[in-house]
Amino acid sequence: MKNTKRCFRCKAVKPLDGFYLIRRHSTERQTYCKPCKAEQAHIYWQKNRERLCEKQRIHWQENRERLNEKTHIYRQENRELVRKRAREFAARRRKNPVRMALLRKYEMEWQKGHPQQVRANDAVQRALKKGVLVRERCEKCGASPAQAHHDDYSKPLDVRWLCPLDHCQYHRELRKR
Repeated sequence: MKNTKRCFRCKAVKPLDGFYLIRRHSTERQTYCKPCKAEQAHIYWQKNRERLCEKQRIHWQENRERLNEKTHIYRQENRELVRKRAREFAARRRKNPVRMALLRKYEMEWQKGHPQQVRANDAVQRALKKGVLVRERCEKCGASPAQAHHDDYSKPLDVRWLCPLDHCQYHRELRKR
């Protein structure tokens, strides 16, 4: 059995792991090497972008519940990996000065429209700093660190502690009601 193959496009001889497997035949390999296949896919995407985006949008709409459930299960089963990737992604985004300027502008606008939430969040931060409040673990899964969630903003120090994933899930459920 040969351990190399010639790319039909660039004519380079490469090891077999430089070629993708053909789906229907688990032992056969594509005719284009991986870099050539990636370039071909990029060109196809550019030519058919609108049609492919529309197709993805329709698929998402028709399968929204199933896809959301599948995503939720994956995130629950791979919680640490999801958190690690989120931290890495956030670190990369923080380095973008244009994005940070837009974020500051958005935060200022949000704060103007939500003064009660801002006061409650500030009160929690001050209480944490002074030691009046102690950050606890997530009440649902026990993960740390947890975020303070206000059920009632008129009671700024009456908070529930939820990890970021459970906090997002809780707000998602609130929006459904």
